[in-house]
Amino acid sequence: MFLLPGPGEAWAKGQFPVASVAPNVRPCGTQALRGEAMSDEHDDAVLQTLLDRLLQFRLPRALALKKRVDAGECLTDSDIEFLKVALEDAQSGRKYVARNPEFHRIGTQIVQLYGEIVSRAVENEKERGRS
Repeated sequence: MFLLPGPGEAWAKGQFPVASVAPNVRPCGTQALRGEAMSDEHDDAVLQTLLDRLLQFRLPRALALKKRVDAGECLTDSDIEFLKVALEDAQSGRKYVARNPEFHRIGTQIVQLYGEIVSRAVENEKERGRS
């Protein structure tokens, strides 16, 4: 599928996540005092749910859309609604992905896939004079 170089935006912005440097070291401070273990469990549960949703629903439909737009088809209203909800879902999951560097690559790749679908669909619409 897609392969992206680098460990993610955080490095480009000069923000070096502790987990990427020392995976077994957790940041200290008020977060640790507010039940970090519980937060980690919550993050794990949310990430698992997001991953399940991605693998079972979002990715198969997104790949089917990509195939259709690459073949010159236009998106339907239903397709556009799907992409809108999928992008909103990706946006809401961003904070969990940001705290878990092992998900940076997949998060970036799925957003890239959505972007490619939209870009190609816009091109298809322009070619048909419907934009």
